[in-house]
Amino acid sequence: MRDGWLATGRAKSFGRLRLVLISCSIAANAICAGGIYTFPLISPALMARMHLTQPQLSTIMLAAMVGQYAMAVPAGKVLDRYGPRVCSLLASVIFAFGYGMFARQFALTPEGASVGSASAIPQLTVCFGVLGIAIILSYLSMLFAATRTFPQFMGFASGTSLAIFGLSPLFLSWIATEFFTPTDGVLDVTRFFTFMALLTGVVNFLGALILPGPAAADMPVAPTSEATAMAHDPDEDAEAHEETSLLTSSVQSLTGLDALCADQPEHLSAMELLKNPYFGCSLRPSHWLSAEMIKSNIGMIVLSLPTTSHTENISTQVQLIAISDTLARLLLGPFADIISPVPTYSANGVWAFPRKPYVTRIMFMAGAASLFTIAFIWPIIGVRSQEALWPLSVGTGIVNGAIFTTLPSILSSIWGAPNQGRNFGFVSYTCFFGTATFSYLYAFVADSHTAPGEGVCHGVQCWETTFWLSSAASLLATGFAAVLWRKWNSRV
Repeated sequence: MRDGWLATGRAKSFGRLRLVLISCSIAANAICAGGIYTFPLISPALMARMHLTQPQLSTIMLAAMVGQYAMAVPAGKVLDRYGPRVCSLLASVIFAFGYGMFARQFALTPEGASVGSASAIPQLTVCFGVLGIAIILSYLSMLFAATRTFPQFMGFASGTSLAIFGLSPLFLSWIATEFFTPTDGVLDVTRFFTFMALLTGVVNFLGALILPGPAAADMPVAPTSEATAMAHDPDEDAEAHEETSLLTSSVQSLTGLDALCADQPEHLSAMELLKNPYFGCSLRPSHWLSAEMIKSNIGMIVLSLPTTSHTENISTQVQLIAISDTLARLLLGPFADIISPVPTYSANGVWAFPRKPYVTRIMFMAGAASLFTIAFIWPIIGVRSQEALWPLSVGTGIVNGAIFTTLPSILSSIWGAPNQGRNFGFVSYTCFFGTATFSYLYAFVADSHTAPGEGVCHGVQCWETTFWLSSAASLLATGFAAVLWRKWNSRV
């Protein structure tokens, strides 16, 4: 008996150590994944060395968005089949290659040589496209490692991991400014990206050794009494009861009917999903509300305005976006779980809410759309200096955090968890279309107002048209949210 107790104690200690290691690996993957979002700090160096235009800069950054969003569905399938471990290993190799090749190409490009710069642009673009692929692999790896490792605290696990991911640009921009930017100079891209190649390669490789493999089973479906009798296993019942005891007690204490039942999720094939008009409607808020356009162009927006101080305003705006994004994920995730819980399977296979929702989760999407409308209008009517841009940066971070914190749970509530990665990938495609549309709109509008011989557009006219159209699109997204609520109020 004593030997049994010792074995049990060792097993518990090993289990706790494993959870600590997995948690640390998830946090490390998340904090190191957002290197491409330091692009506003890199843009001045690219312009100074290669004399790139705004459309050329937008093309390089958008290549990362293409790689990230276009590979979302294939990366999700890799994760579903092989688990976070393999995704992290692939991210390690691709990150090291992408950052390393970008650093090498930047170092080999002659400064100010127009011919050399023109030939280097496609190669730099390809490198950022490769980095986009690495990001989606690392992103899915850390997110689903968190939810699978802590299934009984899924909301907190996903919210915390996404919050750390949102903090990544802040952390990496601080490193870039503190250690790789000389006083009164521009970022040393070669040294910084060499450092990023080593950092992300090592962190994700360790994740490949620590993170879990494929999921043992899909989420259960409600069993029939006949299936329950045939497949009854006391050991499995005990394990399921241990993991869902809190959920079951809260569900069964709600009413005399033992559960606040919700409509069953729709498990559709990819073609059925794409043909579903309400799924198409669900894509549009993400399409219009993508904050990538602001995140990738905030550096040029800052430079278009005069400054009233000598502070580094580009870095400040990048950090404001990262901080507000992080706080939104940390606060809105638990808050949404409290006031708007999502349905899940109880121990007896009933798809039900753990308690009555006070509001629908669609309200978070509608609120984000309304906030973005205001955030776009404010710079047009009230911003005439770099220091006054902070409401746009804060609003962008809040909107981005709110959308990507609540979107996975909404998709799971409506279409189930087994294909959640695939569905999230389809939504990511429309995010890319919105990002590409508005980023190129911004780039060409700014380029049309750039004086001959100047590399940077100056004045409100650089982004006024883009922001008016963006505010109208955000207002339209609010209307789409109302349509979704009318259709899905019994599920979310």
